[in-house]
Amino acid sequence: MEARVDCGTIVDIELIKLTEPKDAMQLLTLANECGYKILNRLLKNILIDKKIPKPLQITWSGKKRRRKHLIELSAISPYSSKSEIDHKYDAFQKNISHNNLFLDLYNYRFRYEKKLNSTVQNNDFTEHKYKEYLIKLIENYKFSFFSKDYTSHATVLLRHDIDVSVHRAYKLAKIETALGIKSTFFIMLYNWFYDIRDPEIRNLIFAIKKMGHKIGLHFDASYPLNTNFIDKETLAKTILQQKIGLETILSLKITIFSYHNPTILGNNLIKDLEICGMLNVYNETFIKNFKYCSDSNGLWRFDKLDDLIKPKQYPKLHVLIHPEWWTPEPLTPRKKILRALNGRANAMLSRYDKLLYENKRLNS
Repeated sequence: MEARVDCGTIVDIELIKLTEPKDAMQLLTLANECGYKILNRLLKNILIDKKIPKPLQITWSGKKRRRKHLIELSAISPYSSKSEIDHKYDAFQKNISHNNLFLDLYNYRFRYEKKLNSTVQNNDFTEHKYKEYLIKLIENYKFSFFSKDYTSHATVLLRHDIDVSVHRAYKLAKIETALGIKSTFFIMLYNWFYDIRDPEIRNLIFAIKKMGHKIGLHFDASYPLNTNFIDKETLAKTILQQKIGLETILSLKITIFSYHNPTILGNNLIKDLEICGMLNVYNETFIKNFKYCSDSNGLWRFDKLDDLIKPKQYPKLHVLIHPEWWTPEPLTPRKKILRALNGRANAMLSRYDKLLYENKRLNS
């Protein structure tokens, strides 16, 4: 065995004839198959026939291929022909897990993104697919609100932690209401993406509540605390502060809460069933006694919801849905965030334009 590849004595080879173009993963599979054939022949010669293989009159080319050579071979320039670009792009789309196709143009580098196809998990996260999941759940389970007592029959607890978009939450609430489903929507007091003091956002929250859904606090320990030095007593005080803040702004009584990024609290996470007069959905009542399913970061975190809708095997489900991931059309998670941000920015700009127009101000 040599310390480096592409060097040393050659004792056997396996040739294959390519009758049609192959992508990178297909070539790798063929290469592995050839390697197994060579290994089987050598083992038979050595172990059964007791023959030591003799060196072949073949040597390595002497040119060591490196990653930079692969990059050069994969490069696309303004002078590449259409057929060359199509060929490389086609290879890039097939079974490669990296977004490694670039176009260098006038000292700028542009990256091609993969197309979504029916096998991509993003297709799971659309409004249409969400409705399909709900219908399937209705056929097998009874929807319930979080409570201290829950029944023994097939039950699903459906909740929404609103991290990014209240507009998306409102859309999902309408879909659920049309199907006769009620769930719980958890709102953040402090948030990068939305401000509950904004009348438009408040009206959407009120509309969700008017449909019969419950409103809870989505508690974020990172604001205003330093989570590296927090203790349980300080945490409880901060939970109460955020509860009072949410109740004051929305003029609602808040009786339930969920943690945002609970892992950052480590051992200081309070798991009591009730905290500050609110039901804690991270109590073991709702975690250990229910099969938990979450769409965190736009991907199924533990199990796909579709695989869990089996009332005999999983009679109790706790399903966490983040509204921002469920869009009208399939998109990558990052593009869904961009969609929410752009929608919010455009709405704010329209309000600004309207304000200037109504007050007959110059807008240039």
